[in-house]
Amino acid sequence: MTGEIPKTSAHFRADLGALDETAAQVFSNWAKANCSHHVTREEDGSTVLYAARKNSRSEQQNKNTLRALASNKNIKLKTEAAFLQLLRPEEYDEVIAREATAATSQTDAPGLGDNMAPTCCKMEVITIAKLPDGFDERARELLAQLVAATA
Repeated sequence: MTGEIPKTSAHFRADLGALDETAAQVFSNWAKANCSHHVTREEDGSTVLYAARKNSRSEQQNKNTLRALASNKNIKLKTEAAFLQLLRPEEYDEVIAREATAATSQTDAPGLGDNMAPTCCKMEVITIAKLPDGFDERARELLAQLVAATA
C-alpha cells in the first residue's frame, strides 16, 4: 500500500487468522449485511476479509466492530495490532480486479476438461464494483468453450 494512510475509509482489509468454515461464514454473513461489497479468501492459512462498507469509519471503529462480532459468536479472533488496515478506494479496486482475474483464470486450469471437478476456495464475491478491462470478451470465449465441450 502506497501513499498516505487514510484516517477513515469505507474500505478495509482484515486478517482474521485461521478460522474454521463456520466462523468464516459468520464474518461473511456480517459483511453481506453491513458492506456494499466484500471478498473473503485464504492467504497463507489465514482468512482475510476485504470489505467496502457503506460509510467511512476509522480503523479503530472497524476493529471494535469485528472484535465485538467475534466475541458475541465465541470466535477466537487474531487481534494483533495490525490485523486490520484501512484501504484507499483504488487499493480496494486493485484487489477486486485481481480476484476477478484469478477467478477467470481458474477456469482455464489443466484437467478441468477431463471430467475433474474444480477445486474450491473460500473466495466469495457478493457484488462486483468494477470488472477488469476485456472481461466481456473473455466471458464470451469461456462460454463458447463450455458450449463446445458439452456439445
